[in-house]
Amino acid sequence: METNPNQVQKFLEDVSYPAKKQDLIEHAKKNNASNKVLETLENIPDKEYTRAEDVNKEFQIK
Repeated sequence: METNPNQVQKFLEDVSYPAKKQDLIEHAKKNNASNKVLETLENIPDKEYTRAEDVNKEFQIK
């Protein structure tokens, strides 16, 4: 089962944007994200995201 954007955003809901990929991963870890969510974030492009919607778009490409 793949991780969907809602599952990921649950662990990113109070992150400050803009945020780089590594910032998102660290924030998710602090919020006790599952290994599947962390793995999903590891697989998004390494760039800066300006808002939650930009992160969600990465799930729609696949």
